Parts: sequence; C-alpha cells; structure tokens
Amino acid sequence: MERARLPGNGGHQEAWSAMMQRLRGLRTEITGATEPSEDITASAGGASRFCAIDIDKKTGCHICGAVLEANFRFLSKYQYELTINPEVQQDHARRGGFCPLHTWQYEGISSPYGVCASYPELAHRIAAELMNFAIRAADGSGLDNIRSLLPTRKSCPACEICKEAESKVIAEVAAIARRATAPESRIPACCLPHLFMVSEYMGSGDPTRQILSAHANLLERIAEDLQRYALKHDALRRYLTSEEERRASQIALLLLAGHRSVSSPWVIEYIL
Repeated sequence: MERARLPGNGGHQEAWSAMMQRLRGLRTEITGATEPSEDITASAGGASRFCAIDIDKKTGCHICGAVLEANFRFLSKYQYELTINPEVQQDHARRGGFCPLHTWQYEGISSPYGVCASYPELAHRIAAELMNFAIRAADGSGLDNIRSLLPTRKSCPACEICKEAESKVIAEVAAIARRATAPESRIPACCLPHLFMVSEYMGSGDPTRQILSAHANLLERIAEDLQRYALKHDALRRYLTSEEERRASQIALLLLAGHRSVSSPWVIEYIL
C-alpha cells in the first residue's frame, strides 16, 4: 500500500499557522492529554525484583501514547491538506476515506467548512458505486459488493500511520526489555494488547519471561489498589484513599484494554 503523500503548503503558510494554533487547543480530542505525560513507577517484585515499570500518567501504555501522538501529528496536517488540495481529496476518495474511529477524530479537529470542502469527492464516488449496486440488486446480484465500500485498516491513511508508529515502538520496547538486566532497569508499561505484540515480537526467552512477570506483578498491585479503594468507599472512609488508589480504576482499564482512541474497533472487519 502506497503511503499517503502530503504536498507542501506553498503559499498557505499564514493559514497553516492559524490552523496549527487552533489545533493546539484541540489536542485533547485526539491524545487525551492536556500536558506532557509524567511517569509513575511500580516495582515489579517477585521473579523480576530488579526491574521496575514506568506507567504513563495519561495513557497507561507507552505504546498507546506513541501511537496517539503520531496520529495527532498526521491528522493535524492531513485535515488541512484535505481541505485545500484536490489531489489529496481524490486520493482520500479512492481509499474510501477514514475508518469510523479516525473519521470522528478527524471531525474533532476539522470544521464544518473543512468537511464540506473535503468530502464531496468521496460522497460522489460512494453514490455512484451504490447506484451501480442498486441496478444489479434488481436481479439479486451485487449486494455482496457493498462490503467493498467500507473503509478498512489497510485503506485508511490514519490507520497506516498508526500501524507504522506502533511497529516502531514495539521494537523499541522489546529492545529496552532485552537490556533490562541491571538493578536500575526500567521497562515502559504496556496494555494487554500491546504486551501480547511485544512478547510475540521478542519470542521465547528470559527477556520475555521478565517483561511478562513484571506486568503480572504490576497488575496484582493495581488489583489490590482497586480492592482497597472499594473497601474504603463502602466503609465511608473515602477521605483515607491514596492518590494511587484513586487512580487505580483508570490505570486498570488503560492497562487491560488499551487507550480508547487506539483500541477501539478501528478495523471495520472486526465489528461486522
């Protein structure tokens, strides 16, 4: 699949600067962060007592955070080019547009004018295809072809960028895990879906055992935080909860399911 190409801005530098100013205010829409992430540390303990895990404060999973950042950078520029450049609009229509998840992320940083200027090509193309299918449906054929109009991970340009960023960071986390042999070693936290991908990338061996056991101990600690918070809440002693216990519910879901803007069903085949 050919990677999406973005032409230069040419004489649109002034408009581009104004657009970027607006995008800074909408950053939360895509990344879920309003400030740079801070790491908190969880001691792995047990079989990996010499290792610690850094949990990203905003996204939980280090890989989710990197994918969100890459997606934000891409959409920030692509939505502007999609508004002004006919070639980008035609390529967008040929691909079938964004997948459902990235369609609404695009809408969050675009504007009604941007959508109206960007989407006629795609809407015209889908309308023509549907009319062809409608004609053939009269004799009972062509209905299966409607599936070909649905965007997929392979056709969505934002998915393409996210997949590239994800693959790069998975390799980086695997390299960190392989080097984590000293007492001061630290491993970035991964959500369960990305922990599977990192482990698959690394294969069998001691580094894989170490990263899995470290995450197991981390989740055990979070489970205890969840239980302590619930007990104090039931006993009307909420004022005794620690910051770690108050954040446990969010961190638990981030680590078990991944960030909502990365792990949503962004591949249409998965939800049909």
